[in-house]
Amino acid sequence: MINLLEIRKEKKLDFVFPALGSTKRFNDNAAVFINLYYKDTLSLYLPYIKEACRVSRVYIASSDDFVLGELEKFVKKNKLSGLCRIIRKENRGRDISALLIAFAPYIFKYKYICFLHDKDFLQYGVSNNDREEWTFEYWDNLLASSYYIDEVIRCFEDNPELGMLVSPEHMGLYDNAYYRNCWDACFEGTKKLAEQLHLNLDLDINCRPPAVSTAFWTRTECLKKLYQRGWKYEDFPDEPLPSPCISHYIERLIGYLPQDSDMYTGTVQTARNNSRLKEKSQDALIKCFDVLKDILAIDTVGSLNLYQKFIPSVNKYKAHHSDLYLYGAGQRGRKYLKWLTVNKIEIKGFIVSEKSKTDNYLGYPVYALDDIQIDESIGIIIAVSEKLAGQIENNLKIHGIHDYIKI
Repeated sequence: MINLLEIRKEKKLDFVFPALGSTKRFNDNAAVFINLYYKDTLSLYLPYIKEACRVSRVYIASSDDFVLGELEKFVKKNKLSGLCRIIRKENRGRDISALLIAFAPYIFKYKYICFLHDKDFLQYGVSNNDREEWTFEYWDNLLASSYYIDEVIRCFEDNPELGMLVSPEHMGLYDNAYYRNCWDACFEGTKKLAEQLHLNLDLDINCRPPAVSTAFWTRTECLKKLYQRGWKYEDFPDEPLPSPCISHYIERLIGYLPQDSDMYTGTVQTARNNSRLKEKSQDALIKCFDVLKDILAIDTVGSLNLYQKFIPSVNKYKAHHSDLYLYGAGQRGRKYLKWLTVNKIEIKGFIVSEKSKTDNYLGYPVYALDDIQIDESIGIIIAVSEKLAGQIENNLKIHGIHDYIKI
């Protein structure tokens, strides 16, 4: 099997739709399921709910009395009683229990469903900007407008192998889901849960999960095995949640579920959010490569890829060679020396094919190949461009030297 993240890249399952347009239809095959808990931010989500009701039925669960009361008022005021159902749930299991327990009687009445929830981003009246931005990214990317919702449903209809759509990973100042592996300590627990549910998935700890939050659009057939367990509120720990726990495992498992049904998981976002993500990505990359250039002389992705191969290869090689030399006293040699120095790997000096008048380069002695008594302790790292590496290898072979590495 191939990991879903790799399939997403290969098949280019990253969809972008405009939020503005004319809604064409109400879809009886689709429904939106929402868990709300935080009273201070409730009003921020109501416009999204109103838009969703224009094209689908909406179910909202909460365990908070104030939130439930406000939602009932909202439904009555906007004459949404036939479209929006309010459900009381137990105050346990947060959004995961809403999805798997409170909404369980209704989910499979529909072919397509959206699930999303609020987040706690207000503490002492002050916003956690990263969490607030993340929250409204996935609300926007899943429910931007009635027209947008219609486009998302149409995307499923036009792509029969598409099982789920999630909001792209968030990229904030401190919430760095966009550019890191988000398994944390959850891989083994998620893998065990997948086995218990008899799911046929390709889970890879080296590939980040296809989804890192329980906010998604999906075909309900992808959820069947998840619901067969028959979840109860007692399956979820009391607050404060330990980390990791069953909720975190389910959160990371969600994006993989389509694979068990021979379908794929993609991403969806508004054109506006796509543009913002591109701008943030480029700004972050510029800052990253400025630092990498100063510290490691890395200013391209190609050079970064080379560095990632270089250090493990040298560490493996030096385990059998106590005296390392860089063959090449040019730009590549300077770069390799910087990489070795940062990783506290010592060299004895530089080797050159034709020795000039100088006996020193960057504070290290420079040797002609004939100056060195080659034995098993000597390790040679070719430090020239690919174009010149062949000449160096030929020179080494002429001298009967076959124990070297070229990266």
